[in-house]
Amino acid sequence: TYNEADKALNGENTENFDWLEAMQHFQKFALKCETKRVDNGAYLIERPDIHLIIKDDGRIDLDLLYSNSASHIIVREMMIMFNKLTAETMILHNVPSIFISQSSPDALLEGNPTVDYDKHRDFSRYELIQFLITMKKSVTGTTAGPHFTMGLSYYTQATSPIRRYLDITEHRLLKGLITGKKELMPDEDEIKVILATITAKAANAALCERESKNFWMLRYLEQNMDKKYKVLITKKITGGFLGEIDDLCVRIPVFGATNLKI
Repeated sequence: TYNEADKALNGENTENFDWLEAMQHFQKFALKCETKRVDNGAYLIERPDIHLIIKDDGRIDLDLLYSNSASHIIVREMMIMFNKLTAETMILHNVPSIFISQSSPDALLEGNPTVDYDKHRDFSRYELIQFLITMKKSVTGTTAGPHFTMGLSYYTQATSPIRRYLDITEHRLLKGLITGKKELMPDEDEIKVILATITAKAANAALCERESKNFWMLRYLEQNMDKKYKVLITKKITGGFLGEIDDLCVRIPVFGATNLKI
């Protein structure tokens, strides 16, 4: 598991695992990959992943998972490398494919003083929120282009064939290239149909995920009405302020207050 790997890599577990030497190699390699991406302009976004666990008695537990541990960095950088190489392979062989790109934010060109774009890692919570507000959405399409946040010239998704149709499509293309069986490979017209399907389904899935998480988060807060939470104030709005609850990463309006400090 991630926890077992982290404890071994951090020296907290002295058991001599047969995979430890290989994992230590991948840790060094992943950190080099991460450094190279940052040098190329990548931004390391570290926000906790919130897991809401509904118990049999209806009570809800909350678990925050952070993605900056040694094992998470290994998996992240190896996935990014595979996705990058897959995109480059499609371009090299002139294969119609699906790519993911992201333009640089307009605020960068306009010199937005609220965001330091020279800073690429170790953001404070406030800095990260301001940074994310300025980001443009990534675009999934048939044209290859740079990905701003990733610091990559080309990018796709090919590391999760059990969950995403996009990844399965990329695997079909790779298999066709490797075996030389062109009949395995979708042509440009089929790629466009797949892309249209992915775009609609992915948007709907993302909406469902957001609504579901919002629902259960509200139920969690309802069950913990006696708790007090710290709120990071991020913006002045009409009638009050906009804030984010610490540890929950939940955006909330704070109405009626007049003297809160951003």
